[in-house]
Amino acid sequence: MSALSRLRWAAFGLALLAFLLHVADRLWWSPRFHDLSFPVDALLGLVLPLGTIAGLVTWAYWLPARRYRAAPAAFDVVAGGFTAPSAPAVVGYQAIVWGLFAGYAVPTRYSPGGGSRLGADSFENAQGAVVVLLCLTGAAMWLWRGPRVTLTPQGLHIRTLRTRRIPWTELRTGGPGVPTPNQRQLWLDLSRPGGADRWVALTLMPLYVDSAFLARAIRHYAEHPAHRAAIGDPAELARLTAEPDPSDAAVIGAAPPLGDSRGVSAGA
Repeated sequence: MSALSRLRWAAFGLALLAFLLHVADRLWWSPRFHDLSFPVDALLGLVLPLGTIAGLVTWAYWLPARRYRAAPAAFDVVAGGFTAPSAPAVVGYQAIVWGLFAGYAVPTRYSPGGGSRLGADSFENAQGAVVVLLCLTGAAMWLWRGPRVTLTPQGLHIRTLRTRRIPWTELRTGGPGVPTPNQRQLWLDLSRPGGADRWVALTLMPLYVDSAFLARAIRHYAEHPAHRAAIGDPAELARLTAEPDPSDAAVIGAAPPLGDSRGVSAGA
């Protein structure tokens, strides 16, 4: 199992822990303050436990995830392509939020004598169970089926909630430009039948790859059709990472013209 796979499992385990701690809070801790004034109830029964749970699980995830904060200038080699996977520092924390949110779906009933209990209504319990399963399934899907970009000999596969396929023949040469340090999107200039242009915004934040390296790789294969057949070969990846692109200085942060309304997002 790779390091990123172990990190995904750690994030999912912490999402489950956040869910269980939140349910325990709603059943045992928060009801203690139900009969007190609203400010005290809000502070000690809501803000304090949620802040403690969120802080605990995010800190526990930060410990192993911190070494993966810097995105590599490389791809994962997969069957038939090069892949930029989801950034663990992004999808992991989001999955934990899903787990924490799932705790709200468990139906509870306040007992006047103190404490809470699970809801007695079978229909309400069934609804809660469905929502919990949806939230935890969403966390798992986001971890293992989250945003990624795959380069294949045929073109780009951009996966978010759906997978968008862009053939190399639709990418105009000369771009995309190398993103500036604070740039959040990579702009792809596409040519459509009839000569019409269309800009596609590729969101960079969820991807575990150096944004400048990704831009160079896309531009390289858009401009060198002869090299596309080797995509997916480890030797080709070694060549790609070793060769600087002399055109970088001339293509920095290319974006659609001001007022161009044809851009559509392909990112997460």
